[in-house]
Amino acid sequence: MKITEKRWYWLLVGTISGLVSLSLEICASRLLAPHFGSSTIVWSSIIGVVLLALSAGYFVGGRLAEKILDEQVLLQVITTAGIVVLLVPSIAKYLLVVISTGLGVNIYWFVTAGSVLASALIFGLPIFLLGVVSPYLITLLASKYGHLGNTAGQLFALSTLGSLAGTFLPTLIFIPWIGANYTILGSGLLLLLVTVPGLSKHRTGVIAFCIILVFGFRHIMIIHSSANIAEAESLYQQIRVTAPNQEQIIMQFDAGFGVQSIYNKNKLLTNLYYDYATLLPALITSPNKTSTKILCIGLAGGTIPRLLHHYYQNSVTLEAVEIDALASKLARQYMGLGDVPVEVHTQDGRPFLNSTQNTYDIIYVDAYQNELQIPWTLTTKEFWDLAKKHTSPDGLVAMNIAAIGQIDSHLVSAITNTASKVFPFVYDAPLTQQKNSNHLIILSNNSININNTQTFVTSHPELESLKLSLEKSITQKTYNPSLPVLTDDRAPIEWLMARDNLE
Repeated sequence: MKITEKRWYWLLVGTISGLVSLSLEICASRLLAPHFGSSTIVWSSIIGVVLLALSAGYFVGGRLAEKILDEQVLLQVITTAGIVVLLVPSIAKYLLVVISTGLGVNIYWFVTAGSVLASALIFGLPIFLLGVVSPYLITLLASKYGHLGNTAGQLFALSTLGSLAGTFLPTLIFIPWIGANYTILGSGLLLLLVTVPGLSKHRTGVIAFCIILVFGFRHIMIIHSSANIAEAESLYQQIRVTAPNQEQIIMQFDAGFGVQSIYNKNKLLTNLYYDYATLLPALITSPNKTSTKILCIGLAGGTIPRLLHHYYQNSVTLEAVEIDALASKLARQYMGLGDVPVEVHTQDGRPFLNSTQNTYDIIYVDAYQNELQIPWTLTTKEFWDLAKKHTSPDGLVAMNIAAIGQIDSHLVSAITNTASKVFPFVYDAPLTQQKNSNHLIILSNNSININNTQTFVTSHPELESLKLSLEKSITQKTYNPSLPVLTDDRAPIEWLMARDNLE
């Protein structure tokens, strides 16, 4: 008896089909994240495209099974799906760049339309072909073995178990181990291998040729930049450490829309927002305070701890929370963090504050996901309550906000208005008077006077311009009932960013 005449073989085909469908969906989020982020908008785009493609596949598969019921047709559909899946990493590498650079800078269209278009063009066809499999396979099995209800139930059960495996195996094992691209290639290879027992020797040879061609093409198309020092994919993002010139080393995440950290052995100040953090301890330092305890939520390459250690030495105690252990490792290896006495906690920022008993004089929040977006969990009233609980009575909390779009940012206004429900003194300092500016917000139980930094700045005259700039731009914010208050129940960060960009 041929293997294709055995019932268990076709049930295995259905299981593999379900596994690959969900594996592609998980991997889609990894491929799109460096270009469009991984917000709920992007996830909705991916899920929407997958459901639409599956729906179309189910419809076509049912119609096709009624007209041409032949196991070779089904195997050819799966073979085609496998070949298309093998092509996805090579196609996506360049198509994503074209789409993400062709939609302009409007954040709304960039994220929404870009993620839908990318999902549809890259994953629409293979998901559609996999959708054809289920109704065709049910019809085929029912015609061969009868018992339609039992057959459909078994197939759906095994296919769903395959989908469960396709959800957890890439997330927990394959993506961390070999990366998203090779996980996709493995999925395509699995589809091709499961069809081999039912195909002729000639078609099996064609499959082998396609596998060799795709893997060879992918190897040829890997581009190594001469500026790259290190490049790796972590559980959370793609990380690149590069040297754009002989003096600087920078760390960038995902698509590289911004610079996450800068290291220069010969020049400490960066001329970017990081430099303003050097003034924060001077705002609260008193003659009776021997050491200022500072927590940085968000570390990346460690630019801010490095600045603080340089200017304050043993008068500050440094801790940092960084969810990505690989980023911390690369920071110590290449970004000079190995010379800084900072205790790094590999954890998400808010869960760390939930679990720690420590109190800090300064909590500095500079954590981003998808390069441009502050995690919404670090913007809500509940978070500011938690931060205040872990701040000393004369201490302060500060946050860097990258405001995309207009100067009077709705995002900044929502965050400062929310913080005003918790802290009696809230200040906002746009660091440049232009669009796409970083804002430094400072929250405290006491009023802030920038002149308190004068003694420190006199000892470090290179910081004088930072003091004058901060003094000129800083304004106090009070609670405004007409503005939103962000909560754990409702914190539409993506839409606030989109509104900034649209107006």
